[in-house]
Order: sequence, then structure tokens, then C-alpha cells
Amino acid sequence: LVFRHFALRLLRRAAAYLERWEGPRVLELPPSTLPGLAPVEPDPDMGPSRAWQLRNPERFKAQAYKSKFKLDFEALWDAQEGRCACCGDPMLREGKEPTSVCADHDRRCCSGKRSCGKCVRGLIHRNCNLVLGYAKDDADLLRKAALYIERPRT
Repeated sequence: LVFRHFALRLLRRAAAYLERWEGPRVLELPPSTLPGLAPVEPDPDMGPSRAWQLRNPERFKAQAYKSKFKLDFEALWDAQEGRCACCGDPMLREGKEPTSVCADHDRRCCSGKRSCGKCVRGLIHRNCNLVLGYAKDDADLLRKAALYIERPRT
């Protein structure tokens, strides 16, 4: 709960900063990624790979996690019962919302965009992942941040 509060404050500040410089952003999702809607028909200008991704979002996500993190997304999702390994709250399987799923790995082991697979700690919320990333996986810094936001206001 404390980490989530800290993450939300960070995200609000980052969003306010971006809006000052770039104006408000509108997130446009293809209809196939919205719950309850039929997949979109591929656009003739769209490449075959993107068309397949839109028609098969679940398989695309599973393949991306296998390629990027060397993990079986479905098995890990089921093992965690769809809950964040960091805060324990339910996660969304799709999208780029604050509560959407992300794979968490130890950045000291693999600092790039791909992981060796051995350093994957679990599936966590996008917000929780941002907090860990901004803190550079420094547990002492996160403890100090928690003490800071819990102290009484003067």
C-alpha cells in the first residue's frame, strides 16, 4: 500500500510535468485491445506482423514475454493468481494502465530491455515496476521513502 501511494505521487508529478511541456495526452487504443469488442480487421496498409498481433493479443503477449524475459507468462500468471507479486492487488492482463501487468527482473543482473530469465522476480503492476525502476531496486531508498510519507506533517 505504501509503495502504491509513492508510485501514484511520482506518476502524478511526472504527468503534470509532461502536460506543462507537451500538453495533455490522449491514449488511443485499437478496438481489439478494448474489453468486450471484436478484434479489428487488419488494415491493408498494416504489416502482416501487426495484423497478427491485433488478431491474437494473448498469444502475442505470451510470445513477447518468452522472448524478452524467457518466462512462461501463463504459468507465472496462474501461480500468482493474477495478483501483483509486490503489493498483492489484482492486475490487468492487457494494456498500459497503472494496474497492467509487467515482468519484474533484477536490473543489476540484466539492465537492458531483455532478461536472462534467471533474474525474473515475478509479475507486478506497471506502477510497482516504475517505483522499483526509479528507485533502482534500492531497498534502503524505498524504506526511507516509506518512512518519509508516513511521518506526520508539520
